[in-house]
Amino acid sequence: MTYRRLLPAPSIWLPFVNVMLLQCGISFTEAMLEPHGRRDVGMNGRQVEAAFFIYGATYTVFSPLLGLVGVGNGSAANSRIS
Repeated sequence: MTYRRLLPAPSIWLPFVNVMLLQCGISFTEAMLEPHGRRDVGMNGRQVEAAFFIYGATYTVFSPLLGLVGVGNGSAANSRIS
């Protein structure tokens, strides 16, 4: 299998684009969480830490679950490459 044949396949490049866009959204939200939490909501340091923990834990738990829902048993992604 060559790169020329592999790169046009959406099952190869689409996950990379998905992760890149998701990371841009996460970075944007994380950068704004602390200043807005302190200034607008009146959070103290512990509450901001808890907000970051809840945000990260939610992503950690639901990311693999949503991946399983999206891919299913993996046969759809494997069949597109071959």
